[in-house]
Amino acid sequence: MQVQADCQSIQNTGKAKAEAKARAESAAIESETRVKIAELKATAKKIQVEAEIAKKTAIQNRNLRIY
Repeated sequence: MQVQADCQSIQNTGKAKAEAKARAESAAIESETRVKIAELKATAKKIQVEAEIAKKTAIQNRNLRIY
């Protein structure tokens, strides 16, 4: 009986450890994904702002040439 109880305890411990490791890995992947999304959004915003600046600069330069 004791051997069965010990085996069950070992199984439960192993299962709990594996589940905890899986949760930790999942959380790490989620965190990395959030960081990557934030980086991509920042890059997209930078490109958008740079395009707006270039457009406004071109308009101002064109206006200066007219006058």
